[in-house]
Amino acid sequence: MSLDSSASSPTDPSLDAALAGDGELLALQQEIERHFVAAIEATPMRSEPFPHVFIEGCLPQDVYDELIANLPDDDFYEPLIHKDSVRPDGTSPRIQASLTESRLAMLPEGRSRMLWTATARAVQADSIKLALLRKLEPGIRERHDEPLEEIEAYCRPALNRDVAGYKILPHPDTKAKVLTGLIYLPRDASQVGLGTSFYVPKRRFPGLKPKYALSATMPFQANACLVFAVTKRSFHGREPLPENCGIRDYFALTYYNDPTRRGYE
Repeated sequence: MSLDSSASSPTDPSLDAALAGDGELLALQQEIERHFVAAIEATPMRSEPFPHVFIEGCLPQDVYDELIANLPDDDFYEPLIHKDSVRPDGTSPRIQASLTESRLAMLPEGRSRMLWTATARAVQADSIKLALLRKLEPGIRERHDEPLEEIEAYCRPALNRDVAGYKILPHPDTKAKVLTGLIYLPRDASQVGLGTSFYVPKRRFPGLKPKYALSATMPFQANACLVFAVTKRSFHGREPLPENCGIRDYFALTYYNDPTRRGYE
């Protein structure tokens, strides 16, 4: 069964003790989980151009504000090379950090580590996964026939950081993913145009590369979460980030169908 959270998101007892022996960590984790579930349930699904939800206020506002103030430094991340946006010198305009227990332990001790650990654990909760599966069931049913509670879907949270020049061409995502989610972490309102774009394939002619029409671009809005079911038609991407756009941070919620998959690691 995919609803065994102990199998999909093991915790480190020594890390727990270092973080909060009095249960503060668990209380924060449960607060985030309850808030997220309520936000999902209050958000209507959008059908076009494919099933998705845009969840405003997905995290408690005070928690979100603290997370923004405690975003890790660049040395917490690793380069993530993507063929669509490799620089001429071979470097990447994207860095990424999978929020595994071992990597969370690399954060500075204290409130910062507690915040990110509680958030990373909370988003892996079965209650959040099932709320998303229920909300996005029309899209889920394009690939899955089994009861929602039996669908293999394991959340692998990560932090992504992009700078000018990053882009990714329209793609539907790999079949290894069940759900793709992004919690946007803008620095300020000037970044509102940096969200994820949706595309619709144009008529394809034999021997020619496929072309896509831009359908919409989600606002890169503070404390908002975009989630969609991965299907044959969930084409999305990102137009090249412009110069002077600043740093584009977001919290990735990727649900894989393989329990051994550890995100991008």
